[in-house]
Amino acid sequence: MGVFGTSLGGFNAFYLAALDKRVNVASIALTGGSLAYVLSNSNERRVVEAVTRLKNELSFNDEQLMEYLTDKIVTDTLAIAPHVNAERMLMVLAKFDEAVPYSSQLELYNTMGQPEAITLPTGHKTAAAYIFYVRSRVLEFFDRKLSAASESGTAAISPDHCNGVFAVQE
Repeated sequence: MGVFGTSLGGFNAFYLAALDKRVNVASIALTGGSLAYVLSNSNERRVVEAVTRLKNELSFNDEQLMEYLTDKIVTDTLAIAPHVNAERMLMVLAKFDEAVPYSSQLELYNTMGQPEAITLPTGHKTAAAYIFYVRSRVLEFFDRKLSAASESGTAAISPDHCNGVFAVQE
């Protein structure tokens, strides 16, 4: 099984790939880590509105909010990244993304072990201009990886062995 997601869907695809042994190959686009940093620095309207509301409710400044989110987010992408099989992942990054800052995309890329990647010369929304290019590259990656023998899929380590990184209920 292969999974692809972009933006919030990319975060969801990342978590699914990390947790579900049935996922053999995955591609995530416009996805980054740390979540606290992404939330605190995104220019995405809905994220900015939610963060502003939270800061007002808690009477926090930017630094206090960052500390709060870092403490509260247990399943951060950067904590999970070392447990993902980078050989079975393709990342799509956008160099001028301000919704999921490029620096956070690179941090996830490096923490995951530098999987195969495509870097677009776009922002978050303007990456859509490359939809046909990205689709063909993702399909080629899926075909190549799914046809090659592999002892594991994208979930390199069982969630049971991740020392509390995952909050899994059965």
